[in-house]
Amino acid sequence: MIALLAAIACTVTPSSEAEWAAEVDPGVQLIGPNLVAYAVIDHGSEEAAAAFDVHRPPHISVEVRDAQGELLHDPDHRPTPFAINGMVAAPTPAVRSGTSSRVAVGLSRNAWFEKAGTYDVRLRPEGATEWVQTQITVRMPTPPEALDIVEAMHPHSSDAEGLGHPVYVPILEYFARTMTSVESTNGWEMAFQGLFGCPCPESTDALLRLYAVAESTDLRSRIRTELAWRKPQDPHRPDSPSFLRPEERERIAWFAARSWSDSPAGGRGVAREILQRPISGGDGEPHYGFAADLLSRVGTAEDVPLLTSAMERVAIADRDQVRGLMGTLFRAANALGQQPVDDPSSGVAALLALRGWSGEGKPPLGWEDRLAVALDHDNPVIVEAALQLVPSEPSEATIERVGQLLLSEDRPLAIDAGRCVERLADRRFQPAVLRAVASGWNMGWAVSAAEKIGTPEAEVVAALRERARREPDNEHVEPLIRRFDRP
Repeated sequence: MIALLAAIACTVTPSSEAEWAAEVDPGVQLIGPNLVAYAVIDHGSEEAAAAFDVHRPPHISVEVRDAQGELLHDPDHRPTPFAINGMVAAPTPAVRSGTSSRVAVGLSRNAWFEKAGTYDVRLRPEGATEWVQTQITVRMPTPPEALDIVEAMHPHSSDAEGLGHPVYVPILEYFARTMTSVESTNGWEMAFQGLFGCPCPESTDALLRLYAVAESTDLRSRIRTELAWRKPQDPHRPDSPSFLRPEERERIAWFAARSWSDSPAGGRGVAREILQRPISGGDGEPHYGFAADLLSRVGTAEDVPLLTSAMERVAIADRDQVRGLMGTLFRAANALGQQPVDDPSSGVAALLALRGWSGEGKPPLGWEDRLAVALDHDNPVIVEAALQLVPSEPSEATIERVGQLLLSEDRPLAIDAGRCVERLADRRFQPAVLRAVASGWNMGWAVSAAEKIGTPEAEVVAALRERARREPDNEHVEPLIRRFDRP
């Protein structure tokens, strides 16, 4: 990123006398990473050309339109806070000849060519006020031609995302399979970058197949992240950071809509196979959670017993390894309908009894009575999942139960209860939060929560004074009292 910013700062603008034109190579070009247009600079004289630093050419804006005048979509769906929309962030060095210089502009990084045809290409160099235009005619390569293109590329080529088209997918999947069992994604990095850059269901299906055989936790994590960008309206997709501009959000939505089918080929089988494995390895929770979320989208009610079996394994697993997972499995089972389950364990039965409510609006009559059974359960994994299900307008009885959990000696459970309080931001939690301020193990969090739910400052100070009386050697209490007890 530092190199990118340095490149931006050091670009050289040609003299005002320079004239610009756009060119492409003659003939029909093959869709892929080698699609290039050229910004041609006529400096006007050899002296002006000699003064132009070919190693620091200006950045160039790019537009590509089809025969109907529609702008081709930018295929980049993983923006960063420093993305330069519509720009070539690192232009290649210019090539000088006489009084002219040519700057190559990779088109595949800026526009997704879906089919053969003739397209209008417009370029606007940094500092120029007018666009320059040319046309390029392209066609999709045949499978043998696609193989030649892939084999000719360097494994770490920065143009690999230009391979993001269905014709390349079988080739890329073949090469990617050579690295699914290693602990590093070095090697045929190009194969995954090409698959990641393809807005099509074929690449999604290939990524699911590769995920199923990947042994590297790092590689599974990378594939999960990519698939999360693709799933439409995925609650886990990171598509709402504050730095995203409206056009970036639109680009993400376009990519997801194109790359995800209603029933990805093999997706159900991949999810079922994962959920039948033991929970093990460094990524047990996200691995299982990914499978549960996938099954909730492509599974059927017949998959509920499998999810139930997974829930029963989670209920007795190492708690630190499965934090948050029970709730994910429950939501998947709830999404797939009311398929009956034979003789579930008592803890899982307490959760399964909560199926039938989507979480929107008020729960049906008697639902919170069943929630109370799960909140009072002696298995903290069950209680943790139940806390995730507390409705936005809980009953007084539920408020009381969650408040009691804030003072639990089980610290992870107290943290889960605290997250529930922060999520609901209900003023009725004020008495429980004040008790946590006065005697809970996490005083700092309790004070912060008290502020978030609008607890009167005088009551916070009174609780802190009570804590100071109980813990005269606690040096952290007095600074908090001074913070609130202002004249």
